[in-house]
Amino acid sequence: MGTRFGPVPMELAAIAPVHAVGVDVDAEVLKAAETLEAAAAKAGGFSPGSEIRFEVGDAYALPRPDESLDLATARFVFQHLDD
Repeated sequence: MGTRFGPVPMELAAIAPVHAVGVDVDAEVLKAAETLEAAAAKAGGFSPGSEIRFEVGDAYALPRPDESLDLATARFVFQHLDD
């Protein structure tokens, strides 16, 4: 579980210029997220300056260096975590 099809990064990018990274363990679902993001960007659905990308990873070992994020969000994920 993770970003799935990318609603949180896309919602954030729609309301403010952000550099957002969506993370999920499923590479196939991230392909769908990238397709949706491209369609939304083409339709002008994001604030100018927003950038979104998707990476394979999981909550236990995020593919980001320590202290490299200003904000991390989680929605509907904690009930799926063992630790």
